[in-house]
Amino acid sequence: VYTSGTTGAPKGAVHTQLSLRANMAIAAAVQRLTPADTVVTVLPLFHVGGLCIQTLPALSAGAQVVLHARFDAAATLASFMQDRPTLTLLVPAVMKALLDHPGWASADLSSLRAVWAGSSTLPQALVDAFHARGLPVCNVYGATETGPFSIALDERHALTHPGSCGWPAPGVQVRLGNPVDGVGELLVRGPNVVQHYWPQRPAVDAEGWFHSGDLARQAADGSYSVVGRAKDMIISGGENIYPAEIENALAAHPDVAECAVLGVADARWGEAVVAAVVPRPGCRLDTEALQGHLQQRVARYKLPRRYVTLDALPKTALGKVQKSLLLKAVQ
Repeated sequence: VYTSGTTGAPKGAVHTQLSLRANMAIAAAVQRLTPADTVVTVLPLFHVGGLCIQTLPALSAGAQVVLHARFDAAATLASFMQDRPTLTLLVPAVMKALLDHPGWASADLSSLRAVWAGSSTLPQALVDAFHARGLPVCNVYGATETGPFSIALDERHALTHPGSCGWPAPGVQVRLGNPVDGVGELLVRGPNVVQHYWPQRPAVDAEGWFHSGDLARQAADGSYSVVGRAKDMIISGGENIYPAEIENALAAHPDVAECAVLGVADARWGEAVVAAVVPRPGCRLDTEALQGHLQQRVARYKLPRRYVTLDALPKTALGKVQKSLLLKAVQ
């Protein structure tokens, strides 16, 4: 299965029968899947998100799976009411599309016991909107190389740990590599982790650890929260800045439909924080208002030095922002 290539060229992660079966067992156990469950799958099956987080684990448990050829907000809401699923898997772009659909407010979601999200970081505004409908938003952290089921925030903790990825899944080892001020790279080891890329490039180190490139903190209760990609971290004036914090704060502004934050080379600061913003339909972005909004939520040195208005953000088929392409658009 090829990686999404958001920060570089896609690599072919070689999964085996062993790693896939291990991932299915881990995911089925954490999501408490049984033959009584019905799962609605709307994410593409060419990536581990749509295929391996719920679809294969559900089939392995004898549950029913309702497959959609492609995501459509109206069809998905109709499926929730007609097929009466107990679980579904979404990504932030899909969550937003459902919330923006006029049928969201009246849709009967009572059959769902939880919604799982396949994303390392989730905008809090999206989570709050689903929680307001009585739907716990669970989260699973992972990568193409890790099955991907590695760290999970289950139904028991979804409401009490918003913004967290949760705890290592059963049989999966997780640690932080080279932590600085409590932030380190997530390293993952377990039977669900691939050992090499096609054709024969190692995917793990000599001790079997997969180096994710994601930066995270670990709380006192053992749960993990991802703060961003190592490659995305901005160093401005000697300070480490994690774009996800700014993006989550900016996404809470009512005029912002989508946003992404990145560092651009700057002669004085090393890197300057730049925010790319897609306004909501009918809105004209007021950068002073956005700056004032952020000043109440993030430290002064994290404030963007420039805002760029775009019609859309470049994304992969799974809705991940391609920051390498975005950097070219804002420079």
